Amino acid sequence: MTARTATLFLAIPLLALAVRSGNGAMTDAAFDLLHASVVLLVVAAMVPRAGRVEDLASKSLMPLAILAVGACAAFTFLHPPGVYLRIATPQEYLPWPVLAGVSGAIGVAAVLRRPGRLVAVALVAAFAAAGGATFAAAGAWVIVKSPAPEIDVWVWHRDGIAAMLAGASPYGITIPNIYGADTAFYGPGLVDGGRVLAGYPYPPLGGSWRGRAGDGAAPRRRSCSCTRARCS
Repeated sequence: MTARTATLFLAIPLLALAVRSGNGAMTDAAFDLLHASVVLLVVAAMVPRAGRVEDLASKSLMPLAILAVGACAAFTFLHPPGVYLRIATPQEYLPWPVLAGVSGAIGVAAVLRRPGRLVAVALVAAFAAAGGATFAAAGAWVIVKSPAPEIDVWVWHRDGIAAMLAGASPYGITIPNIYGADTAFYGPGLVDGGRVLAGYPYPPLGGSWRGRAGDGAAPRRRSCSCTRARCS
């Protein structure tokens, strides 16, 4: 494994931990992990491709990369993928840690792989297929177990797409204030009569792609598909 590859394998799980550690919120720990990931990505682009520096960097970074991938898998294994899951029994939660374990195993195997030329392409394709399938299964499970999360992002997509399908502009709608009158999420004057006076706040392409089907889960399924396609 080259030093550049090892650096990337170290940066990617740190970026994942930045998102997962604060459940998508901008916490100090999330920003620290984000900064570390960005620095590593810059270093990966500058590491020499040959010589003693390459050899030393590769040997020193590989254990850290394995540790980072393992830590990301362990964090995912131990923490629910969101705060709005509807789990009635512990058995219903079992698929998530199983998928997290499979994902971590794929990541560690990818770090440790030492293919020859004849099997390199096949291994890369296998890791990509396994990782994509795991991501798709995890995303589908989250959507099923969290069908209508109590977050304004979901409400904006739901009501904005409904308006678009009805022939109205999604940017001219208002949405209900689901957080209550004392919320600090919206600035002064943005809430009136229990309604948030702001329409669909996202670019039009995402809404048009996610809103072609009429069912409520369509936006999230299409978002999951787009993310998987970008990662691939």
